Amino acid sequence: MPKEAQLRGAQDDLPRGAETIVHLAENESMTGGAGVGTKGHWVLPHSALGAIVRGGALCGVLDITAAFVVYGGLYGVNPVLILEGIASGILGRSVFDGGYPVALLGLFLHFLIAFTATFVYVQLSRWVSPLVQHVYVAGPLYGVVVYFFMAYIVIPLSAHSKGGAFSFRGMIIGVVIHIFCVGLPISLTTRRYVHT
Repeated sequence: MPKEAQLRGAQDDLPRGAETIVHLAENESMTGGAGVGTKGHWVLPHSALGAIVRGGALCGVLDITAAFVVYGGLYGVNPVLILEGIASGILGRSVFDGGYPVALLGLFLHFLIAFTATFVYVQLSRWVSPLVQHVYVAGPLYGVVVYFFMAYIVIPLSAHSKGGAFSFRGMIIGVVIHIFCVGLPISLTTRRYVHT
């Protein structure tokens, strides 16, 4: 039996006034509405939670993929070593021989940071309207802010010993990755899921 016929049949058994709710649900499903199945899919509500979940996941996937591709391709760094480096922020440099368990911890911490960065942007967007009115400017700027916040506040305060000389090339690579893989995904997702 087609879905529409099932809905119409179910409407006959509804209490008075419930037909309006069913009608709204049908309209929402046709327009891709919040929390309603759309062509066999379920979408998160247009809310802060939806923005944080989708934005954080997208940011996390894009950022770690870029790190694997860029640092693996340019410097020959093993992905496990990259993830261990993230975990060293709380466990110290001794974790570089920790293997896959430590790498999984690093992956978890990476996504925790991505969701936190998204959470901050979503909350700020409620009070600072340009963050959603000018996403193609605000997003990249936010990515740059996140990069420098991580590089010059979080990492120096972490258990990870920074070591090594400053690299202008490394900074440019990091900033570009944060513009396209952190700032823009977060700003675009925030506009879509919170302010529509």
